[in-house]
Amino acid sequence: MTKITVPELISSLGREEFPRSRLVEILLQRGYRRPDDAIASLTVKGIIERVTREWFLLGPLWRRRSIHKRWLANQLLLPSTLSLEYALQFHGLIPESVEVFTSVTPLRSREYRSPTGTFTYIRIPEEAFCLGRTVATLPDSTGKSERFFIASPEKALADKIWLENLPSPVDWETYLIDDLRLDEDFWSKAKIDEILRFGKAYRSRKVTSLATFFRLCDGRRKSHGRPRGGGNAHAL
Repeated sequence: MTKITVPELISSLGREEFPRSRLVEILLQRGYRRPDDAIASLTVKGIIERVTREWFLLGPLWRRRSIHKRWLANQLLLPSTLSLEYALQFHGLIPESVEVFTSVTPLRSREYRSPTGTFTYIRIPEEAFCLGRTVATLPDSTGKSERFFIASPEKALADKIWLENLPSPVDWETYLIDDLRLDEDFWSKAKIDEILRFGKAYRSRKVTSLATFFRLCDGRRKSHGRPRGGGNAHAL
C-alpha cells in the first residue's frame, strides 16, 4: 500500500462535497484494506468533515471554494427539492433570513444536523413532489456555478400551505400578512393556474382556495390599482 497524500486525495475527489462511497473507492484503489479506519483518521485530523453517515466535506483548511450547500441539500436525500421557508426566502417572498435548508421529498421526513448546517426534509405526496421543480444557479466563491433544484415561488408556497394547520375558512389576508409576512406584490403576480395545478395534485381545498384569493387580488388590482381590498372576500 502506498499512503495517499492529502493533495492526491483532494485531486481524486474532484470537489469539496463527496459521498462516502467515492472516498472508500479511492482508498481501496490505493491499497487501504480498512478504509473505515482511514476515514476515521482523516476526520480526526480535520482533513474531512462528516455531514451525514454517507456524505463528507473537505476540511476548511483544504477547501478551494465555498461549500455548495444548496447542491448538497439535494444530494443528502434523493430525490428532494429545496422548498418551504428556504425557497420562499430565496425567491424574496418573505423578509426573514432562513438558516435551515428546508426541502420536500416523497420519502419519509428526516433531519440532518452538522456544523455545515441543518437540512430538513418533509414528506409530501409523490404526485405533488414531481411538480414545480426548477433549476437555479448561483456563483460560488470562485465565480463558478452552483446548480441546484428548488421549488418555484408558487410551489414553495403551496407546499407551505398544504403543511400548515389552518382553520376553515382561511382568512388569507391575516395569514399571509401577519403570519407568513408574504410580499404583497406577489399576490397579484402569482401564477394562479400553477397553484390550481398544485392544489389538484395535493387534493387540497386550502391550496385551491389560495388560488381563488389571488385571483380576487388580481381583479381588485386591475380595478383599483392595489392588491388588497376590504370586505370578507378574503375568507374563502
